[in-house]
Amino acid sequence: MAKNYAGTVIGMLLAVLELAEVGLLLDNRIYYYNQQLLERFRSFFQAIRQPGDSYKIEIYF
Repeated sequence: MAKNYAGTVIGMLLAVLELAEVGLLLDNRIYYYNQQLLERFRSFFQAIRQPGDSYKIEIYF
């Protein structure tokens, strides 16, 4: 069964957009092991994941 990373990409995008929306992106950098980012990512990923989606942030980021 092939791994699907679409849920990871979309989940991370939504997490970053939410951080920007609430004013937590203070400069033009994204720290991928930031606790606030990871919490938001996990929440979005759990909501949108499909069977076969892989929870591997480091694959694309």
